[in-house]
Amino acid sequence: MDPKAILKALRCLKTVTAGATSLVAGMCEEVGLVDVIDEALHWDKARWRLSPGRLIEGLVICILSDRKALYRVEEFYEGKDTESLFGKGVRACDFNDDALARALDRLFEAGGNRVLGQVISSALKVHEVSVDAIHFDTTSLSVQGEYEDQDRPDAIEIVFGHSTDRRPDLKQIKFGVGVTREGVLNYGEVLSGNGSDKKWNGVTIARLKDLFPKEVLKDLIYVADSSFVTEGNLEEAAKHEVKFVSRVPATFAVTSELIEKAWEEDKWESIGGFSSQKGAAHYWACEYPHKIAGRDYRFIVVRSSSMDARKEKSIKKAIERSRKEIEQEARELLSREFVCKPDAEKAAELFIRKWRDGFHELSYEVIDETIVGKRPRPGRPRKDEEPPDKRVVYKANVRIEGLDEAQVNRARERESCFVLITNLMDAGKYPPKRILGEYKEQTTVEARFSFLKSPYLLGQVFLKKQSRVEALGYVLLMALLLATLLERRVRRNLKAEGEPIMIPGKRMAMQPTARMILEMLDTAQVTHIEYGGKVRRVWHDRRQLFDLPRLLRLAGFSEDIYVRDQPPQRTEDQQND
Repeated sequence: MDPKAILKALRCLKTVTAGATSLVAGMCEEVGLVDVIDEALHWDKARWRLSPGRLIEGLVICILSDRKALYRVEEFYEGKDTESLFGKGVRACDFNDDALARALDRLFEAGGNRVLGQVISSALKVHEVSVDAIHFDTTSLSVQGEYEDQDRPDAIEIVFGHSTDRRPDLKQIKFGVGVTREGVLNYGEVLSGNGSDKKWNGVTIARLKDLFPKEVLKDLIYVADSSFVTEGNLEEAAKHEVKFVSRVPATFAVTSELIEKAWEEDKWESIGGFSSQKGAAHYWACEYPHKIAGRDYRFIVVRSSSMDARKEKSIKKAIERSRKEIEQEARELLSREFVCKPDAEKAAELFIRKWRDGFHELSYEVIDETIVGKRPRPGRPRKDEEPPDKRVVYKANVRIEGLDEAQVNRARERESCFVLITNLMDAGKYPPKRILGEYKEQTTVEARFSFLKSPYLLGQVFLKKQSRVEALGYVLLMALLLATLLERRVRRNLKAEGEPIMIPGKRMAMQPTARMILEMLDTAQVTHIEYGGKVRRVWHDRRQLFDLPRLLRLAGFSEDIYVRDQPPQRTEDQQND
């Protein structure tokens, strides 16, 4: 073949690494992300090359596809098929820093919380997500930058606070999140870095009436961790008739009182486990009515057959702390002198009685010691000098003989318990097992924090304005919403098919995470073949590590999403619906 013809043919070929971009773009289209945002924001169509919604969509695709820092968005799109993703004539340079900053400014001005709520509402409707319980929690996210002055008085504050990232040296922002049992984002809010979890719960309870219709709210269960339990928040729940399940803080006196009562009465009701896996925990429960501020609540003491490593470590620390305190006080007791043996014995017995509920077995002995008095003057004693006085004193010597296994086991028993509180007073409809099961699903929201805080997802926040950081926070929550919907759909379809899929690490799984699903698509490529003035796109898997056609089908799409010329164009009538 003519070398020139070969070179010409090669110049007509172009391969781009698409990764998860087309899939994420397809999900954005499904939920109407661009249209919802554009309708909610104030902007002049004549002055924008790409609409704010399209620019924010570009950020969402970049976040979920690249999972790196967001300060090189334009560079990210230089190697992507922007026309297939966003439409004819769209180029990578359209996603420059200035354009993205303007979009974030418009999002902030429109109210990120309000816009996110509209996106969530549209997405849940499209994906037919039902809501009967929402799990709420907050987390912090450390950010880089000085952020010395507030550019907007109504923006969040980027300040130092209690860091769940264990980076007290960095300023932070916080996220308040609510998810369904399946982990789908249902509520999200960007908060100041020093915001109080307790106050946030109270404010969020008051907002529920604006988020859900009455027919949903009447059966909705608000599930939260122990930061929810304050008199003020319980008052808000009563005022707005919000049903809730939470955990009573361990620092509350009623917690230890009820746990002790449950063990003393020993009337545990077996409620079984929540997993069929070998070695899964088994649970027992005791229920007690109790009033707070004159209102009745159900308190459920839960006992688990397994104790997590943190509590075991806590017991070991308590044993070591107890040993050190006993040794210190024993040394102080040994330094005391008693004029008679009974006094020394009494002091030793009081010492042992004080530590009878400790972790160590103690014994004592009383020793006598003869003390010779001092001579009245230094030097050689005179012949007629009286010898110094002698006196006998008694001392109590307390020794640690070993661990008191009964007390250690007692501590383990107490540590294996926790107390739940709820205002779901119908024990027939909401038995202890259902209450515990609802609370155990709180791990779903914690899993979302893991995704949100991944360094591969966010990197560092380099924006210098608090208002833009806040707006970007809401973009991250939009990305999280799509990731949770993707995960839900793939898991549901896998369950329907009954066949697992291979995930990174060459493992078979029925419940892959959103992160795994997106990572599997990293090898997806599209080759552009140009002939006759037209471009034909061919989708393929660069390394064929995973069954990507099946993965796309499980996600509700096909490889056609990667080879289209441009996204579907909506008519003006559709946009105005």
